[in-house]
Amino acid sequence: MHPKLYRTLLSIAFTFLVLDIFSFMFTKPGSASFVSAVIGALLLVLFIVLISADFYFQNRKHASRETNATIVEMY
Repeated sequence: MHPKLYRTLLSIAFTFLVLDIFSFMFTKPGSASFVSAVIGALLLVLFIVLISADFYFQNRKHASRETNATIVEMY
């Protein structure tokens, strides 16, 4: 994926996470809305971790290809 797409996805996810955490102040612990807010926050954190890991591994794979190509060109 393009780096701007990663940035956009992370921006959207962090925005929803902040809004979800903000909603904790207005819900009572143990209510259905509180439970759904907790589940939503956990899913958003999982989404952020997965997007960050995918971005990291794609850049790592791309960097190793460039390094290997440079080494082959040197010899």
